[in-house]
Amino acid sequence: MYDAHKVGESVGINPGLDVLVAADVGDSSRESRYLLVLTDNYNATLPILQQQLLAECNAVVIYGSSFPFDQEYTKVCRDINRIKRVMEAGQTVVLLNMENLYESLYDALNQYYVYLGGQRYVDLGLGTHRYKCRVDKKFSYCLLI
Repeated sequence: MYDAHKVGESVGINPGLDVLVAADVGDSSRESRYLLVLTDNYNATLPILQQQLLAECNAVVIYGSSFPFDQEYTKVCRDINRIKRVMEAGQTVVLLNMENLYESLYDALNQYYVYLGGQRYVDLGLGTHRYKCRVDKKFSYCLLI
């Protein structure tokens, strides 16, 4: 987690979201918590994330809604599978309005990794089922809440 004042001192300003996101995605050599952006205004936040994450990190954006289709089990399975592929590929995934997935991603979001043979794995859940997924060292989340 970044201290906004320390990051701001290094660039000589009071840092905004763009500076903090750039600091987070710019250093993949260390382990840290995943980026969590709390906002009331998606219209102001999304362009900054697009500029920083999508352009520089080839991030994958997965978004949901409150429509009934987005709450169905098959849709949750597809989204979890998509996140699994991104984890294995070592990309960044941006989750927007995906509250229905957080329970399934509990271990991944809290970084409860199991290390085996030099690789790290995490449990993903679908209902009562759990299965292991390989997580590349370059993988990261950005949660937009």
